[in-house]
Amino acid sequence: STSQPTSFLARIATLFPNAELIDLSGNGSSVISRYEELAQLSKLANLTELSLEGTGLAAAAANIADLPPQAAAIANAPHAAAKDIHQAAVLSYLPALTVLDKVPIAGSALTAHALRVDAIGVNDTLEQILSEAGGGAGERPATA
Repeated sequence: STSQPTSFLARIATLFPNAELIDLSGNGSSVISRYEELAQLSKLANLTELSLEGTGLAAAAANIADLPPQAAAIANAPHAAAKDIHQAAVLSYLPALTVLDKVPIAGSALTAHALRVDAIGVNDTLEQILSEAGGGAGERPATA
């Protein structure tokens, strides 16, 4: 049941309202198994670093039906990288994160992706979008 992990994350948010870093690594699916459970942590205004390595989210990233729309668009792209799908899914619930799984996130990754995914199509990967985030706004990246 997903109610137990959701309750666990809600308790973290309640007990540590000023948390800046949460490391849930290595806890398997007993702590979190679906991306939507991360919504419980969105109450943490200071949360900038989250580590989810070794949780149940690897299986969740493989199931496109369970992904938020931004992550599903990336997952449908040819040669989509699992790390890009995972990052987009997490950031759809926690857009203020600056470090995910001990790796710095490029500035406003989800914002750049969410604003441009419809304009550029799902054949572009998040990595391509992020690499062009510093370029001219509104320019369509070249696609193959």
